[in-house]
Amino acid sequence: MLSPGQDALVREAVGGAEGALEGGWRIAGFAIARDRVELRLAGPEGEGLTAVLRGAAGAGGGEQTPLGWLEAPDALPEGAARALLARLRAAPRPLAWREEPAEGARLEAPADAPPPDPVAREAATREVGARWAARRGEAPPPPEAPLEPPVASALDALLAGDAAAARASLEPLVPDALRDEASALAPGALSVWLAAGGDAGLTVHALGERFPDEPRVAALVAASLRADDDLTAAADWVAHGLSAPLDDALLVSEARALGLDVVSPPARALPLPPSPEGHPAWPWQLAGVALALTLLLAALRHRSASALLALLAAGLAAWLALPPPAARPFPELPRALWAPLAGGPCHSGPALRERSALRVRARCPEGPLTLSVAALDPSRPPPPPSLGQRLTAHHRVSLPGLRRPSPPALQSLALLAAAVAAAEASPGGLSLASPAEPPPPSLGRPSFADAPPALRAELRLGAAAVAAALVLALATLARTLATFSRHGPPRDPAEWATLLAFAAAALAHALVPPHMIMVYGGYGLVSDLATGTIPRYGVGALFAYGPLLWLGAADHATLQAANRLLGLACLPLAWQLGCRLVAPPGLARAAAAWLFALLPVIAFDHASESIVVFPTFLALAGLCRLTDPTAPRTAGGPAPPSATDARALVAAVLLGAAALCRPEILIAAALVPLWLVATGALPTRQARRVALVTALASLPLLAVQLAQALARSAALQAEGALPGLGSPLAGALAVVLHRNILTRPDFTPPLVGLLVLAGLLYRSPQRRAALATAALAFAWMAATAVDLVDISIPRLHMPALLLLIPVAGLGLAELRARWLTHDPRPASRAAFAALLVVLFTAGAGWSAWRLQRPSNEDAEERFWRDVAAVVQRTGGCVATLDYPDPPVAGKTPRFVPAYLFPEGPDRHPFYPLSELDRALARCPGPVHVALGLRCYAAYREAEDPVPPGREPLPICRDVWRRADLEPVFERELPNRGDLGFELYPAGGPLRVGLYRVSRPRR
Repeated sequence: MLSPGQDALVREAVGGAEGALEGGWRIAGFAIARDRVELRLAGPEGEGLTAVLRGAAGAGGGEQTPLGWLEAPDALPEGAARALLARLRAAPRPLAWREEPAEGARLEAPADAPPPDPVAREAATREVGARWAARRGEAPPPPEAPLEPPVASALDALLAGDAAAARASLEPLVPDALRDEASALAPGALSVWLAAGGDAGLTVHALGERFPDEPRVAALVAASLRADDDLTAAADWVAHGLSAPLDDALLVSEARALGLDVVSPPARALPLPPSPEGHPAWPWQLAGVALALTLLLAALRHRSASALLALLAAGLAAWLALPPPAARPFPELPRALWAPLAGGPCHSGPALRERSALRVRARCPEGPLTLSVAALDPSRPPPPPSLGQRLTAHHRVSLPGLRRPSPPALQSLALLAAAVAAAEASPGGLSLASPAEPPPPSLGRPSFADAPPALRAELRLGAAAVAAALVLALATLARTLATFSRHGPPRDPAEWATLLAFAAAALAHALVPPHMIMVYGGYGLVSDLATGTIPRYGVGALFAYGPLLWLGAADHATLQAANRLLGLACLPLAWQLGCRLVAPPGLARAAAAWLFALLPVIAFDHASESIVVFPTFLALAGLCRLTDPTAPRTAGGPAPPSATDARALVAAVLLGAAALCRPEILIAAALVPLWLVATGALPTRQARRVALVTALASLPLLAVQLAQALARSAALQAEGALPGLGSPLAGALAVVLHRNILTRPDFTPPLVGLLVLAGLLYRSPQRRAALATAALAFAWMAATAVDLVDISIPRLHMPALLLLIPVAGLGLAELRARWLTHDPRPASRAAFAALLVVLFTAGAGWSAWRLQRPSNEDAEERFWRDVAAVVQRTGGCVATLDYPDPPVAGKTPRFVPAYLFPEGPDRHPFYPLSELDRALARCPGPVHVALGLRCYAAYREAEDPVPPGREPLPICRDVWRRADLEPVFERELPNRGDLGFELYPAGGPLRVGLYRVSRPRR
């Protein structure tokens, strides 16, 4: 029988799904069964054959290879057979086969087996109990257990700070043992290797299968289970790891993240891994103190209720962002199972609970050994005697996968059966039912309890800054909306037109259909927000949108709904700002309002999953605060310095929090003080003071975001996920001249750009403010030049467009004035209005058609909605194309909306297509296969030719050819080409579908 976890080894040996042989023959795929590996062979004419690998030679003989005995079909040409045999014999690592027991055979202990040593058994049990008691602070720590010399010297080097020397001393031991499943490692060797930065070359759960008694392995498995919200299993692994003689600080960190009350490890313990951020905590802490002082000064000097409320909101958010984990009792295990194999020939740690069974993994003289304990079903008669099992009153103890067990294995089975019987007779008994999980402190909220200090400080600052800025922005919005009713009902046609324009804008935001715009990247972004992972854009984005997903529905539709409201709130702020600086009363203001309402790109952007809308709302609120003319004045004089400073402090918090959400806003926020002086919105002396206070107060938040943005950019460039900066000035100049939202007719009618140009060129009293605002807007757009793709232009340039629309309103008023100066007749006035209507309608119609045209991404979104509806109704798990699948994804986006499939008793995680057989073995419910348009997507550079035809990726094609797929639904979709990235082939239609994998009857 093939041991678990061999899929990767088979794939590595056969060369994936495109292993070429000779004569046009190739390996088209493979399937792993219980007792064999089937290699599917495809010929040059499309014919198919199957070769079989077995653990032992069958009746027909075969050729021996490191992967097993090969039985090649007689119809396979000799050259292809030789090539296949050569490929398998060159396999870098052998497969691990186990013998399967024969039915009906009995397992008897050898008569000459030495009896177990009860003294050693009791001593080992007391030792495990003493370690657990010490970890919980109930007893002093026991004497340090001696380690073998190579492990001890490696630990000394690691604790001295020399991780390279620690790895070098373990190099002769660990790598070979990791490659050979039959090899044993000295206790603690693998933990020291991993703590020193050594590469295991195995998945976390594969390490847990082979090395459960290693404390660092137990910590890594517990962390993985905790990330999957399987907290009971994570706690069991932590308790298991704490029974090891070697202390591990990572285990203690995991225990505290789970709410287990354990004490700090002694000095000689495996250290925590280095912080992934690589930055100290103090800059974030300093910025947090500066934020609190800024809000406190604004509240005290100006007696601002909103600043005081913002300060309280910041403190509450910083405290709630990292709540302590709910207390969890230390996992209890009957004493008889603390050292169940002690006194015998094999060594193991305590029995480990895995779902509804116990596993004991032992080190025996001939190699590793696994024993299992499962509960008997009281409604059925006990199973008949068979090889490799013992029955107690309520449980079955077995040796899975052994046909001819050795004497040590037989003795270990008898010892474990005796320990299980003793546990059943103990006062608490033995129950393998998993305890119920305590309810989480808040629905869906991620826990950051185990975050390192630097990350904790960053999270607290992000939560505090966003909460404070949200309070201040809402207060600013309320002040802005109050101005609409301050003068009573509308008094002239321009005011009526403005009011109707905002009503039309609200209607457009309500009616525009939602859509995804980031070419599958939105799924990855929402996944990060839902799981509490800081996006690469900044910590502010996590707390701007994350709480909506944690407290509501974990769905990108939640972001789209929030953006409709936030985007609509941006419009009165942008309009008010334009009225103060650029648009004089009358036509200019009404024109700006109608442009806000009628430009299709605005409502389109605000109905997407973009995370730019929230920081835009904060930034516009900050600019409105800076230009607010309603500050109190002394008798006939200018505003007092206290009011001026308060206005600047509030604006600094808003701009700094906006910059924490997006790196390009950092550049714009740094230029705001210069913009304020240049606009002339305030008297020169007052403007300079406000600008200086704003710059100083926002500096701490901007500085930490700048440092983090540079660090993340360097990391992304090293991974190849972000292009090098090259010539940043050339990229910024290209954005300003032609790669922006104004110069693309697909996004904005050309008339709008002409009106902006008119507003900047014609002399008017507002020209100075218009030039300064346009300079800020174009600098904002230029800051997006790094890794800018066309599909991202609307969402990244929308803030700049909102700033420029009042300038366009000014340009319209100036054009009309000069037109009528030359010809003031009514017919001329009507001709001017008709020309504008025709030009705008044509441009807006083209833009609306281009923005709302169907795309492959829209079809994929509908596909996943339908898949989610089926799986939420039937349960089970889903296998789909994912990043681990061949070929290597590279820059091809393979994000899937896994958050639409909540886990539960009958719902389980996603699996890559290459692990479909593993899903069939592990998933208790139905197994679905979702093959969408991503099966045709492969990133290519713009200059590369478009692949002809409509052939899917090989791994999807191989899955489609499986005989056990039952269609749930299947569709032929038109291929609408690429949108933002070069991904799809030229042909069509493209087949997609959801399938259920039929299981063989047992």
